[in-house]
Amino acid sequence: MDGLQLIQDRILEQAREKAAEITAKAQEQSQAVIEQAQSERDRYLAESSDKTKAQTEAMLNRAASLASMEKRKNNLQRRQRLIDRVIDQALSKVCNIPAAEKLELYSSLINMTGARGGIITLSSVDQSIGNELISKLDGDFSLADKSGSFAGGLILRRDRIEDNLTFDLIVRNQRPQLSAAAARALPENVIAADKE
Repeated sequence: MDGLQLIQDRILEQAREKAAEITAKAQEQSQAVIEQAQSERDRYLAESSDKTKAQTEAMLNRAASLASMEKRKNNLQRRQRLIDRVIDQALSKVCNIPAAEKLELYSSLINMTGARGGIITLSSVDQSIGNELISKLDGDFSLADKSGSFAGGLILRRDRIEDNLTFDLIVRNQRPQLSAAAARALPENVIAADKE
């Protein structure tokens, strides 16, 4: 029995060695799989983190760009309101020039048309200088029965031709040029002070 026991012990020992070898190999393989999985996880997390950072950065850049554009738009709107106010004030000043200056201005406007006669319509404010204007002009001019509903200037009718020389129309037609001139005259820092 000693021989049989010896064989049995030997088989068991070989089985244990083989089992230990298989276990060690399985542990090595599982460790390799775990390490590879951890490496993949770390790489994925790093990529995700980089993507998230890049996306966050892009989103922040877009937000900053939009905020900058909105600020610029608001500044431009404020500046345009200020320019409009300057033009309106200038129009008001022209409408309120002294009567002697208005007579000179109105007669030069009429003379620029080349007209030798016609019906002149003045605003209700300028009716008081109408007769004096007629006497200053060479030709066959008369005053309209009704005053015009405009701030200043005049309308000259002759036959089928009507020359609208009102300040409102002159300003409207020249608005781009007037706006550009007013914008050049306004310092940039005026916008900050203009809080409506």
